Amino acid sequence: MYAKDFSGVEKTGLEISKFLLEAIESIGPSNVLQVVTDNAANCKATGEEVEKVYKHIFWSPCVVHTLNLIFKDLAKELVWLSDTYKRGKMIVKYFLNHSQALSIFRANSTLELLKVAKTRFTSHYNLLKRLKDCREALATTIVLNSWRDWVRKGDENARKNGHRLFVKQLEATNFGMMLIVSLQ
Repeated sequence: MYAKDFSGVEKTGLEISKFLLEAIESIGPSNVLQVVTDNAANCKATGEEVEKVYKHIFWSPCVVHTLNLIFKDLAKELVWLSDTYKRGKMIVKYFLNHSQALSIFRANSTLELLKVAKTRFTSHYNLLKRLKDCREALATTIVLNSWRDWVRKGDENARKNGHRLFVKQLEATNFGMMLIVSLQ
């Protein structure tokens, strides 16, 4: 394994190329067949440089990163998909920011809600898929007496307004259909 601290180093194609070429030399060029990076221009330039120096090593863009970029482009073009994602993210954020609400949900679900992780490709899709998988548990959560008691006792802004907002999103007929359609 080869590692280097890149803190404070600008991630230009040249710098990444130097790093990868050093890594290949350290590992041994005969032990490397392929270099896989994301699709950024600096990484593509790095791949081209590696292919120039070592004819038997080829560069490939990460397929998952490519699919994530496609998903983002689709969300920009298809308003309903973007709206579905925003609503789903709002539901997850509400639960994750309110520990009592999250506790009540967890008592009704075998699955955890997922946040979007900036460094994880497909996390937008995973968030929506998990919401679809948890929809019944979420619906059960908001009709329980423990939920109602929590809402009645809570501070006006964080609980009641958030609760109304969440219930409105979960019960929206379009949201459920858009969530299912976007995941098929």
